[in-house]
Amino acid sequence: MRGSRDNGLVPEDKDAPVEHPGPTPATIRKLYGLASRCAFPGCDQPLYRLVEPIAQRVLNSTVCHIHARRSGGPRWDPDMSPEANRSESNLVLMCLLHSRTIDDHESEFPPDLLRQWKAAAEASNDGVQPPLTDAEVGEIQKYIVAATIVQADVIHLGGTLGGGGGAIGAGAYGGQGGNITIADLNTPTRTPQTDAAQPDVGDGFSEGFDGQDGGTSSFGSGSTLLAAGGGGGGFVGTGNRSTTDRLRVSTLVLVNAVEHREGLVSILGGAWDKVVIEQLPAQGSIYALAVIEAGGAPQGEYGIHIAAFGPNGTRLARVSFPVTVTQPGQVLRFKRHVALDLDLTQQGIHTVTVDSDISELARIEFAVVLNDGPQA
Repeated sequence: MRGSRDNGLVPEDKDAPVEHPGPTPATIRKLYGLASRCAFPGCDQPLYRLVEPIAQRVLNSTVCHIHARRSGGPRWDPDMSPEANRSESNLVLMCLLHSRTIDDHESEFPPDLLRQWKAAAEASNDGVQPPLTDAEVGEIQKYIVAATIVQADVIHLGGTLGGGGGAIGAGAYGGQGGNITIADLNTPTRTPQTDAAQPDVGDGFSEGFDGQDGGTSSFGSGSTLLAAGGGGGGFVGTGNRSTTDRLRVSTLVLVNAVEHREGLVSILGGAWDKVVIEQLPAQGSIYALAVIEAGGAPQGEYGIHIAAFGPNGTRLARVSFPVTVTQPGQVLRFKRHVALDLDLTQQGIHTVTVDSDISELARIEFAVVLNDGPQA
């Protein structure tokens, strides 16, 4: 017989993984009432950041365990009780980047050091204001639970009878399932692949961003006497860009925040479709996540461009970077997210596109609307 994890008991099977319960809502409220910024020394990232275009604050942090919540995790202490593990003294708040850093390099960040950072952060801040709402506490709890459960290749997504909402990475969680639709049993199904050979999984990387083109310089007073165009932006990497028709985009989504961890991607506030602003013109940033498929692409370096356009087709922002195939394969996937800084001058449907050097790979639209008061 096994003990119930809900009651915090350790399973009798000593080889089975141990997972302590997560922090209570009261503990989460206390943590966010003590600190307002990431505890990593020198980091000035707030625990919540304001996203002006959508007029709301967005979670920019997570609750980090000094001693891991799950056996085998960073700084795991097998002698720690479930209550001690979930207590405020074992928890520290950090931005998404540094929460990953301390876990990926746990030997460099021992428990005593993290406790010192926690004490310093809580002594120098007044906490998040205004205090967390019930919905915000719930969002943090779901993030903690999902980040602990997703530690394998198989991910259980949320849902009831119908299919659950999609989730990507350690910080995502599935949405409510839809209604069941009974398919016609006579509908042809996809023919299974009979080739039992070892799948050919490629290898590669995507790092850095190309430089931006220089602007135009003008000299003179009154009417312009001389204008000189700026130089082209430099390439990151080798700069020896190839082209191929084997690139495609399987996912393009607008998000509030993204975390990369161990090859997976965690999304906060994904798939939004509208930016509400108080007045025009306005400035702000939007974040786009693209999953680029390079299965079948030859070895080489390929240019990718993510851009935003206004309703009249004017390009508002563009970010470029390479994807580098070091070992071709049937399956090869790159995950990149970018910030697009926009000067918004009009309402209407705006567009984000992903292009290679030879073709458009994907596009997605979002609306920019003025705030006319409470929405129905």
